[in-house]
Amino acid sequence: MTRRGKSQRLRKLTLAQNGEGIRIWINFPESILLNDEETVKQYTLKLLDEISLKRGILIGITEDIAPGNENKLKTVAEVLNLKNVTFT
Repeated sequence: MTRRGKSQRLRKLTLAQNGEGIRIWINFPESILLNDEETVKQYTLKLLDEISLKRGILIGITEDIAPGNENKLKTVAEVLNLKNVTFT
């Protein structure tokens, strides 16, 4: 299985009805952060294209981030800002 296929399988989507609309929890696979910044950026862009930003979303990382890869979170944040994802 390719790394991409494995990471897609690892992504967990949990839907829960919560009053006004659907809230979505998305697990951002830590394994993606082991790649170069361009791969992290492209994965994040694709992820955001696949989901509706009109509903509440929460992106979390449930695994420990491998030492030396913490800076890749900045890449994820930059993509979120690029796509005008608002934070509350």
